[in-house]
Amino acid sequence: MYSFIAAAYDAFLTSAKSLVRLGASTRTHDDCGMKLRESALHWIVAFDEDRIEHAAKALFQAGSQLDDDVDWYHPCIELHGIFPTGGALNYALKAYSFHAIRVLLKRAASIDALKDVFAFKGSSQCLPVEYAIAQQSLDILHELDQFGAFEDIDWLGNPVDLLANMPRYQADAIGGFLRVKSGQSISAVINFVAKIAPTLLDSIPEEAPPIISAASCHNETVVSALLTHNCDANVAFPTETGSITPLGEWAKYRLFSDKTVAADLVVAGANINQRSVGGNTPLHFAAGDNNAQVVKHLLDLRAQIEATSRSLTPLHTAAIYGAVDSGRVLLEHGANFCATTDWNKTSSDTFWSDLTPGALAANRCKRAFLDMLLEFDSTLIARPPSGDTLLHFAVSEPETRMLDFLFDFIRNAEPKLHAQAYFDTVNADGWTAMHLCVGNIRRQEHCESLIRAGANINQLSSSGHSILDIAKQTRERVKGSEVWEPPQGMGLLIRLND
Repeated sequence: MYSFIAAAYDAFLTSAKSLVRLGASTRTHDDCGMKLRESALHWIVAFDEDRIEHAAKALFQAGSQLDDDVDWYHPCIELHGIFPTGGALNYALKAYSFHAIRVLLKRAASIDALKDVFAFKGSSQCLPVEYAIAQQSLDILHELDQFGAFEDIDWLGNPVDLLANMPRYQADAIGGFLRVKSGQSISAVINFVAKIAPTLLDSIPEEAPPIISAASCHNETVVSALLTHNCDANVAFPTETGSITPLGEWAKYRLFSDKTVAADLVVAGANINQRSVGGNTPLHFAAGDNNAQVVKHLLDLRAQIEATSRSLTPLHTAAIYGAVDSGRVLLEHGANFCATTDWNKTSSDTFWSDLTPGALAANRCKRAFLDMLLEFDSTLIARPPSGDTLLHFAVSEPETRMLDFLFDFIRNAEPKLHAQAYFDTVNADGWTAMHLCVGNIRRQEHCESLIRAGANINQLSSSGHSILDIAKQTRERVKGSEVWEPPQGMGLLIRLND
């Protein structure tokens, strides 16, 4: 069943011809469309150049078709990367086999099927011309041009998409294979595309423009070449979660950390503070991904350190994700650790507003971030307008998770925190965390935790009200009396046994 494939793969021309004489078939599907076998035609690239045409002739006689499809990847140690899926032409393009390309296209021309071949994707995600451009060989493109591959713009698809999505190391490997300087072959093929279809460099229907993909992959050469042809450095492409931009995509990923892409985009007019998905600026993305190098580079390019996205500054974003490295860079460059956010617009069980980065880190139990923040802010205030500490914030949460986390943090923080002083700190209303705790309903577990941790249960508020005064008022409120004014009783203390 697979004799023909084996003969083709091992480049045994004599065996292939013998199989033809014996009536062997290379048809990949029966008349009902059921798959019979893998394609043998793809492997004409394995033959010596002077035998490729004879091998192809034998395979076509045995039933091979130009639209025979391979839908799985074959590893190949002789060539960089892996063989592509799709038709036999893709294999020939990958192998830089000019003889195989020419034989396949001559066959297509002889049966008036060039249009079908150039429009055939099969199992591949791209058209043959798209794949050819990714191979970065002008000689291959000129070969295709002789057969009219660029006459119909529909055959071009997204012509530089594969190039744009190609990691720099892979692009350099292809350049080395072609024995040209790094980036030279990429610039050459993009210039080629600019001559035949300049509009496709900047705008592809329903697909992200190549400059966004190239920036995402930190592919400096592609970005530079596209900017040379006046591609829009501020282009925004709509997605289900919001628009994406070149700088925003560049700032998201940590695999590479080159500086040139961002600098080139800014020189070309890109807005360093341009908002994309969720209203985030590039600095928000880099901060949340803990990409300290990108954060520093964006700040060097004058990104706004206090820019807000849904009221979150980049430091807030770093705090949410516990991004210590990027948070430190922001603080060292002067980020405001007391900046506040409208908590009502974020997803949480609480409805507090005006929260600091420290409050968000504590809410998510980001210990390392709080340790780092403590180096810059010894108070770790949660809500500056009201003077509420992290403990005030924690006792307002319905669960004790954040409170338990803070107890451990206060005991083990470096530099050391004065635990008792922290427990007894009052907010702008003169209330400690304990006062606030008993002022909320369903906080018995919180109260017990505070008492065990050493909170002063007889401390008076600035108005002279004790913990017990507030607790009694809360009890009346629970009973339905709607008492919201300060309690009439004042200074009622809890008697403790000696």
